[in-house]
Amino acid sequence: MTYKEWFDAYARHMVDVELYAEARAVLLEGTLNRLYRELKSIIESYGVIKSKSQENECIRECNECIRKYLNRWEDSEKKERDDFAGKEADWLSGVILAALGVALVSDIARKKRAMSTPFTETDTFETFTETLKADIQKSIKVPLLSSRIFGASTKSVTESLSSSFERIERNASAEIKTSVTGLQRSVTYQLLEDRRKLKFLYVSMLDERTCTVCAGYSGNVYEDLASAPAVPVHILCRCYYMPILSSSDEIEGRPEDYEEWFKRQPDSVKYRILGPSRYSIYKSGLTSIKKFSSEGRKLTLEELFQKQKSV
Repeated sequence: MTYKEWFDAYARHMVDVELYAEARAVLLEGTLNRLYRELKSIIESYGVIKSKSQENECIRECNECIRKYLNRWEDSEKKERDDFAGKEADWLSGVILAALGVALVSDIARKKRAMSTPFTETDTFETFTETLKADIQKSIKVPLLSSRIFGASTKSVTESLSSSFERIERNASAEIKTSVTGLQRSVTYQLLEDRRKLKFLYVSMLDERTCTVCAGYSGNVYEDLASAPAVPVHILCRCYYMPILSSSDEIEGRPEDYEEWFKRQPDSVKYRILGPSRYSIYKSGLTSIKKFSSEGRKLTLEELFQKQKSV
């Protein structure tokens, strides 16, 4: 297998991972939609909340409904994550041996470490559902209190709940997508740690959605994953590491990096990506997209102006 064939095969697999992440997000969105409709029915059945005891009873019913839906989803998602981690480890072991001739061992301990990968910056998978439950409960509690105090119909509560659920669903969808790609990257880390025959090429997506930080890392080669930036870099990050042989100094057929892609784009696209101020700095001499970030951080305009002066 040539390097170009290897890059193409790996890239196709990563696209499949992204599609799988989308599918997991759709299933969570469906669960939240059904949960919203049932909560709406429970709340509106009360008509007007006239007492604290009525308010508490409504909250109790809603909390039980929330628990039922999200516990069922969590059980299903745990099984999916476990299956995905195992299949991903098997795929990586097989394809890297076939393409690069490097044997990997996919043991249970490594998979367990991969499964502990954070769901978001603050949540593990185990705490994600509890955080989601708390967010939904909060979105009900305050409007119900307001309804009781001011004698408003519970229909106003569900109108407020609809707005909250749009936000909750949007955030949860982004987090579940990131958690899937994060799990895939973590499986890669666990399998490939301390593999002296390998180096790792940072691959980013080549489109207008790629952030400045990921663009700055794009095309970099790292001797080992322990010293490389952790991916996903942020929520909805699509970057990944491509294993290459450590003996390969010049990689024939390597994928285009973001810098090369960016330079090929017309000025109108560069303007949309950078925005007016950064585009002006770019045209004035700071012509490498890699200079717009540093150590995993997007540089401020003031920092870029200072850098531009030194060019």
